[in-house]
Amino acid sequence: KREALYSLPKIVVRKTGVGITACIDYNGCMTNQVVYGIRVKEKWSQSVPLEFIMAVVNSRIATYYLIKHFGCAEWKSHPYITQDMLNQIPVPYDDSPVFQQTVKSVANLVKKIETTKSELNECDSQIEALLLKLYKLNESDFERIYGSIQDAQQLIPFKRLLNVSKEKICSHGL
Repeated sequence: KREALYSLPKIVVRKTGVGITACIDYNGCMTNQVVYGIRVKEKWSQSVPLEFIMAVVNSRIATYYLIKHFGCAEWKSHPYITQDMLNQIPVPYDDSPVFQQTVKSVANLVKKIETTKSELNECDSQIEALLLKLYKLNESDFERIYGSIQDAQQLIPFKRLLNVSKEKICSHGL
């Protein structure tokens, strides 16, 4: 039974550290207790790809949510992301064909990043723009999100989110 926890693809999220650092484990690796494993519920697995959830968790939107709701923008000796914090990150969803196609586009871009590391910034900007549309956020909303990340203490997880300019993200049609 315990091995079943590790056998399926899962998102692995580091518990300690500033910001969110998540990746997908497709190989069913066993992990220690310093990470959380996240899976999509079986009833949603056909319509919500794991790659989409990972994009949401790693997004600037989720980071902004953590900064504003949990004060995760400053250095602490051992910052800690709890399972409850992860569970509270709002994930957009509806059954409309347009929404579902956008979810698939996000998932495909995540897969593209995994195979072509050279297009990271371009894919990142497209993913973020698509997520902003799914959350029904506009350019002004994104200015606030990006500004909050800029105002956070500039540790590596926040700096990585600023590698792609807000203009580049907004150029994808917000």
